[in-house]
Amino acid sequence: MATPKNITTKIKSHHDFMWTYSKDLLLFLFRPAMIFLIFLGMSLMFLFASIFYWFEAGINPKLNSFFDAVYFSVSTMTTVGFGDITPVTFFGKVITVLMMVFLGLEVIDVVLVDSAL
Repeated sequence: MATPKNITTKIKSHHDFMWTYSKDLLLFLFRPAMIFLIFLGMSLMFLFASIFYWFEAGINPKLNSFFDAVYFSVSTMTTVGFGDITPVTFFGKVITVLMMVFLGLEVIDVVLVDSAL
């Protein structure tokens, strides 16, 4: 049976671990290279969502708002691709392929910067 002293020791060590991990994560995320890559990724995501919405709005019955285009671009960028929203026009499909290539490369860049730093 665990004694109160053992429990408080475990809790204290857990808090120390979480504090150290959180601090290291924040220091990593606020490096100039990571800030640039996160900003670049978000900018590309909104750019591709805007272009996708411009080509698909009114034609694609599943695309009801700009938020749907952002949702599609996030699910495409993260390679989840739920399939609930799919491009129906030729230019929508071209933009989707470009989104996969450029935003996929952006994710790879973040992973490479993570391993290099």
